[in-house]
Amino acid sequence: MTSHSPRRRDGRSREALIDAGVALIAERGFDSVTVGEIEERAGFVARGGTLYKHFASKHALMVAAVQRHVASLDRFDDLERPTPLPDLRSELIVLARWILRRLDAEALVSRVIEKEGHRLPEVVAEMREGVSEAGYRALAEFMRARGAAATADTEAMAVMLLGALINLRRSTWTFGQPPTGIDDDRAAHTWAGIVLTVIRAPDTQLQAASGSPDS
Repeated sequence: MTSHSPRRRDGRSREALIDAGVALIAERGFDSVTVGEIEERAGFVARGGTLYKHFASKHALMVAAVQRHVASLDRFDDLERPTPLPDLRSELIVLARWILRRLDAEALVSRVIEKEGHRLPEVVAEMREGVSEAGYRALAEFMRARGAAATADTEAMAVMLLGALINLRRSTWTFGQPPTGIDDDRAAHTWAGIVLTVIRAPDTQLQAASGSPDS
């Protein structure tokens, strides 16, 4: 056994508690879940004190859950980059698939925020700034870096374009199936084509689309 083993065990315990806490709170609501139930779901003795070794409270556990998700986005976890991509369209398809996977990963946290956001303002703020706003900014920056016209309102475009993928996922969560049966592969290829068209649109088209007085 190495000297790092206790630290690894602590890390696994913390992750298990976060996973269990988010799942239970998403299912039943914040007040309906006890610390002991979270510990038991995570594989520990109920009311054995394991949760309090890592978190000051259930509230602190939820904040940590969102911070973990934000950190995974910063690292671009699960982003497929095994080989250089041949063109921008391929890059956009990979990006769309990654965004859809990350939306899946935050489904339970999103459900908690919808149910309990009024009592977890720090969690809501962390999710909004670290996930939602950061995602829009990142896509806007991506579009500028890939050649979007200087006059393009990339922030507004990013909100509209990323919103399409968010709506696909949220509709699936709500109704149990994607709108009109569109699978992720179709969605990713179509989204990539739309983003590519927007990035390559000349200034005059963008001005007309935005209703600019200069058009």
